[in-house]
Amino acid sequence: GQGPQGAEVGKAAGGLIIDCKYGNELPKPPVPKLLKALPTVERLCQYQPTSLELDHRPFLLSEQELLSRVEFVDPDAYGAPPGGSMPPPPPPQDAVLLKDDDVSTVAKEAEAKRRRLTEK
Repeated sequence: GQGPQGAEVGKAAGGLIIDCKYGNELPKPPVPKLLKALPTVERLCQYQPTSLELDHRPFLLSEQELLSRVEFVDPDAYGAPPGGSMPPPPPPQDAVLLKDDDVSTVAKEAEAKRRRLTEK
């Protein structure tokens, strides 16, 4: 009796409704000691110019006085946001994905504790 009723509810709502949770465990790495040899995040994100960039540098022709007053890089361009500022709220279709109604209070408390520990 459960199957047809569920199908009728799905058709009535205009879409397919399936209540299913996946829980796949990742296998252990075959050689754990090799994981320590991976590069750090900073090294992966660090900018390194290619030989093409180094060999073909652009020429900037201008007066020397003007060049001494021009700042090529704005130091505040990538700085932290000013105090008290908040990011904009997510779009409504993304806000649905961010709801955590199905997460237990124990898991929420553990996540909050983990976040506090990693902030410092």
